[in-house]
Amino acid sequence: MKRAGQPGYRKLNGIAILKEDTYSKSVTHIDENGYFIDPHKDHLLERITAIENKEALIRTRDTLLMEGLRLVLAFNAILDIFAEVYATPELAHLKKDESHLKSILGAFNNLTMSLYASVKGSDEEQREQRTRLKEIYPTIDLEALRPTEETISKVKAKIADKGVTGVFSSGSQENSIHNYILELAGISRGGN
Repeated sequence: MKRAGQPGYRKLNGIAILKEDTYSKSVTHIDENGYFIDPHKDHLLERITAIENKEALIRTRDTLLMEGLRLVLAFNAILDIFAEVYATPELAHLKKDESHLKSILGAFNNLTMSLYASVKGSDEEQREQRTRLKEIYPTIDLEALRPTEETISKVKAKIADKGVTGVFSSGSQENSIHNYILELAGISRGGN
């Protein structure tokens, strides 16, 4: 097989015109003007909006994506708390860079908006599909997932009361850094 750039390679240019009885009697992917219709485009949207176990998908999204984002933001918040309480601003270098998360969420939100816009059918079918899509794939606001100032103040007070040795050498599960992060994230011990 010759490849582009090799002697004897020919690049063929042109347009294929498919007619109903060229290859098959039932070419269903051609419109009335003879243009090809991508059968997978609408099929994908149909599969996305016709999810059988919607609750399982929502639960998975909340458990993996939303809790994961909350934990990253809580981790950054606890580093800010340690930096302030223990006067160690150097801890800021350990924080997760949120600009990458923001760009990924921006792309995700744009994708969901394009899904909302690409639904087809009657007005009622479109409303129904968009409602289902918004329920399963809502836009995600990173700022809404951040720990609240009230929670940050509570955790900061607990950490300040314990002191460095009380927090970092605590043998109790209740005073562990992990539990402070969960508290900042608003996640109960067993998950949401």
